[in-house]
Amino acid sequence: MFDTLLEQGSSDVTGDVSPDVREQRILDCERVIAQLRGLQAQELAVLDRQQVATGDGARTLVEWCAARFDVSRQTARDLVLAARSEHADINSALAEGDITFDRATHTTRLANTGYTDALATTAGYDIGALHRLRVSREPLHEGDETDMFEHRSLALQPRLDESQYTGWLTMGGTDAKTLETALMRRAEQLRRQLPDGTVLSRSQLLHDSLVDMATDDLAASTQGAESPGAIITVFVDPTPTDMTSPTVDRRPVVRLDNGTRIGPNTLQQLVCTGAVIELNTDTEPLGIGRTSKAVPPRLKRWVIHRDLGACTIAGCDSTYRLQPHHIIHWADGGETEEENLATLCWFHHHVVIHRHGFALDPESPPQARQFHRKPRSRPPP
Repeated sequence: MFDTLLEQGSSDVTGDVSPDVREQRILDCERVIAQLRGLQAQELAVLDRQQVATGDGARTLVEWCAARFDVSRQTARDLVLAARSEHADINSALAEGDITFDRATHTTRLANTGYTDALATTAGYDIGALHRLRVSREPLHEGDETDMFEHRSLALQPRLDESQYTGWLTMGGTDAKTLETALMRRAEQLRRQLPDGTVLSRSQLLHDSLVDMATDDLAASTQGAESPGAIITVFVDPTPTDMTSPTVDRRPVVRLDNGTRIGPNTLQQLVCTGAVIELNTDTEPLGIGRTSKAVPPRLKRWVIHRDLGACTIAGCDSTYRLQPHHIIHWADGGETEEENLATLCWFHHHVVIHRHGFALDPESPPQARQFHRKPRSRPPP
């Protein structure tokens, strides 16, 4: 096939060939690339057993691959991952060119977390969804939490006359969620509209809320009883699906409703501060029962969590203003149930569907949704 593709490509680069034919050639090329990567992985597995990298003075096989084959370290990591893979179904599919090399590496990493039958189960996922699913199943270790905390920073850079500052902020997901929630709660108490009708932006509201809270603290003006503790929604994946593999980390994966993984230290901190914990499992949302056109907040959080915290349209990984959307519209008999809801970003929800008249294809895979255009009604002539 490789020689045929080369011959076709060199003979009619500017010829009269349909786009479908050229698209198929690209797919055929990707199949050949996958087969060649599979062959590289097989050869590398033999060299790994022979400890060739150590004999050449390299610290790791990844380092040896990057230097020897003139590839990036990421490509070298992927090759070593494929070479050391013990998942026969993934290895076979790669060798036959049935899956791309990118899908093989992401699926292998997912399978290494204990995810049962990863190749078949995620056949309808795009690469972005595969990556998000794999990351969501990896527990956050104490060392990772410590590293993130030690890299926290808040920098304020003033102009020469100190009339204006520019700031940079780096913090962990839990701290950032706490800060954002507190600022938006304070923003509800502030004016959102100027006398001339100008509406403040969200970033302006966050800014004003932060200054307002700091002013309260400096003036020691806070009075009255303490406010109730924050409500924290936590999702727990109790144990890996496959407990037989020695590579599986047996500690539970704990995530907040926005997808942020938290480790033991943070969970203990939440308990010690008296936060109210809403506990959900990864297989069942608790306390959902209302059926109406409006999506209840708890159901919305569950659907976004189920969809890995990102837009489910194929090729889109946006996390901007995520909202559940009825796959079968409410007016057409669709119910407000989790099976009939898909997470969409603002652009695909408001612009594509509600402004340009597209609809979700209910037969498309849940992590690679497709559109079809609804018939446009016209006034009678």
